[in-house]
Amino acid sequence: MFINTSWIKFQLDINYVNRIIKLLLDNSSEEYTKKQIADEINLAIPKTEAFIYWSRYLGLINRRNYTLTDFGKIYQDLWKLDKDTIYEILYYRCIIFNKTVNYLVNDILYYTSKKYPSEFNNEDIENFFKDKYKELNFENLNNLQKTSNLYLNSMINEAGFGYLGILEKTVNANFYVKKHLPSWKGAFYILVMNSVLLNVNQANLIISTNNIIEGRNNLGRIFMLQKDDVSFIIDELVTKYLLKREKVSTFDQIYIRNEILNEKELIEVLIHND
Repeated sequence: MFINTSWIKFQLDINYVNRIIKLLLDNSSEEYTKKQIADEINLAIPKTEAFIYWSRYLGLINRRNYTLTDFGKIYQDLWKLDKDTIYEILYYRCIIFNKTVNYLVNDILYYTSKKYPSEFNNEDIENFFKDKYKELNFENLNNLQKTSNLYLNSMINEAGFGYLGILEKTVNANFYVKKHLPSWKGAFYILVMNSVLLNVNQANLIISTNNIIEGRNNLGRIFMLQKDDVSFIIDELVTKYLLKREKVSTFDQIYIRNEILNEKELIEVLIHND
């Protein structure tokens, strides 16, 4: 089944996502239809559908119905954190829950950030995706191209991820990539998710420094960081007793100090550490 692209005119707006999640949280015993959600939050059905899709791409709503995921159920707790951390976490979640965004960030943005000038255009997007639209369940390359532009513009739009400043439009309409140095809380969330909560082989909690710098979906790659930036973040997390660093031969081994079993516990750690 091909991906529905009828909603691609609606860029991400976190405020609309929040309205949907609040409705579902406040009425958790109710089973809503799309129309009922639209009526309750006073939006047209096409716009409601768009932000339901965005909520799913943030891992907040289940894909088969309009119920909250485990993370959706603790979403309000996320907003007890500072704005930088909130947007860093949501940006990361969009990358891991949306395969097209995953390609855009881990491949196009990351490798563009290594070039000078750090710019790419629509032709670069088309060339990258020309053999991937079937893999990503798009009917044709044109639909994938339009959807990619929607995602990229949502990284520029202040109502979306523009707050992080990772992507800008140039005067000649190219996309310009910049680094974002994440907060220590956003960084720790991502490290724990990648190393423990999304890792089916949880027996080994050693974190490779190289993986933090260059690994897919990890800090250095999704925030366009250099080795020194990652070292700075690790130092801060070691100072806060969240990570442990040991010297083995000529290499540093990084460990997560305390056992964290789920995202609720992880968010609690972030809320109660300053």
